[in-house]
Amino acid sequence: MQATPRARASHARHPLWILCQVVDNLGDAGVCWRLARQLANWHPFEPTLIIDQPETLAAIEPRLRQWVPSGSQADPGSTPRIDGVRIVPRTHIERVPHSPLPSVIVSAFGCEPPAWLRAHLAGGPRIPLWIQLEYLSAENWVEDCHRLISVKPVDAAREHFLYPGFTERTAGLSREPDLFERRDAFRATGGPAALLDELGATPKPGQRVFSLFCYPDAPLDAWLRSLATGAASTLVCVASGRAPRALNTALGYPLGVGERARLGQAEFVRIPMLSQDRYDQLLWSCAFNAVRGEDSWLRAHWAAVPFVWQAYPQPDGAHLRKLDAFLAKMAAVSPPGAAAPALIEGLMQAWNGSESDAIGAAWRDFDADLASQNRVGQHTRAWVDHLSRHTPLAEQLTRYCLDRLE
Repeated sequence: MQATPRARASHARHPLWILCQVVDNLGDAGVCWRLARQLANWHPFEPTLIIDQPETLAAIEPRLRQWVPSGSQADPGSTPRIDGVRIVPRTHIERVPHSPLPSVIVSAFGCEPPAWLRAHLAGGPRIPLWIQLEYLSAENWVEDCHRLISVKPVDAAREHFLYPGFTERTAGLSREPDLFERRDAFRATGGPAALLDELGATPKPGQRVFSLFCYPDAPLDAWLRSLATGAASTLVCVASGRAPRALNTALGYPLGVGERARLGQAEFVRIPMLSQDRYDQLLWSCAFNAVRGEDSWLRAHWAAVPFVWQAYPQPDGAHLRKLDAFLAKMAAVSPPGAAAPALIEGLMQAWNGSESDAIGAAWRDFDADLASQNRVGQHTRAWVDHLSRHTPLAEQLTRYCLDRLE
C-alpha cells in the first residue's frame, strides 16, 4: 500500500518515530497524522507513526482501512506506508526492542515510550533525540515552557519540550506549505459545488451552507431552534458525534447518513465520515464552521471563514481559561473598540458555557453581522493572515531537531 507524496525533500533523511496514544475522539490521531505527512513530504525525515488504535486513524484515512482488520496480527514488515509515512500498531513495538533506533522520537501529548525504549533513553543520549510535543494552547505560559529541557531525576533521560501556539515564541501551528494555494484553487475551480453535490448537500438558491462538529456539551438544542426561526435559509452539514443525536431529538426521528430534513428556516444533511483532506475541503466550502478540539479548530482557521470553537471540556474549567486566552489573542489583531471581537467572544463563550439559553442572544447578534456587514468575517481573515506569517510547526520541529543532530 503506497501513495505518492506531493513533495519530497531531496537531502539526507532522518528516521523519526511519532508515538501516538488515542485518549479520546479523533483529535490525537488527526494531529499526529497531519504532522507525520508534513514531515515526510516537505522535510528531511522518514516518519513512522506508532499508534495504539490504528482503527481510529482508519476512520479519517480510508487508505488504511483494508489493513486495519488484520493489523493486530500483521508482521511489522508488512505495515503500510501512506504518503511516505509508515504506520505501525503500538503492539508491534511494545515488548521487543527494535534496531536501528530512529534519530528522533516525538512523544505526542505525553505519550510514553515502551519500557525498553524508555530504558534506552536513560542518561540522555544525543541520539535518539526525545521530543515532547504538547497540546496546542494560546495561554501565555506556553511561551515560557517552549524549548525547555527536562532531565528525568530517575534516570537522567532528557526531554525536549515543544509547545505549539499562536505566537512567534512558540512552536507555531500545523500547516502544509501549499495549503492556501490548494484551498484557493479548490474554490476557484468549482470545488465547493462539486463536493457538496457529492455529499448530497447541494444548497438551494439563496441557501447558505454551514458545517457542524461538536462535543456533547454544545448547546445544540437552543442553536438549532435559533436557526429554524432565523431570517436566513441555512443548510447545515452535520458530522458524526453528538450533533446527530441532538438533531434527531429536534426532528423527532433519526436522520440517516446522506438524508436531508427541514426544520423551519434550517435544513440539515447528515454527512459520512470524511478523510482529513475531504474535511478540509468541506470547511473551505462553508460560510460558517462549528468545530471542536484541536485538529478541526486549527483547520477552521485555515478556511478563513467565521467559525465557533468548542474547547475539549475539562472538569476543573481549564478549557474556559484556554478559551479566554485564545479570544484575547484573536481580539488583539483588531483596533480597540472594534465590534467583531465582542461578537465572536459572545458566541464562543455561550457555545462553551453551561447556560444553554445564552446561545440564542449571542447567535442572533453574530448572525445579524454575518448577514449584513460581516465584520466577523473580516476579523477572522485578519487573524488568519496574522498567523500565516508565523513559521509552521513542522518547519520549527525540523529546525530544532537538525540543530541537535548535526
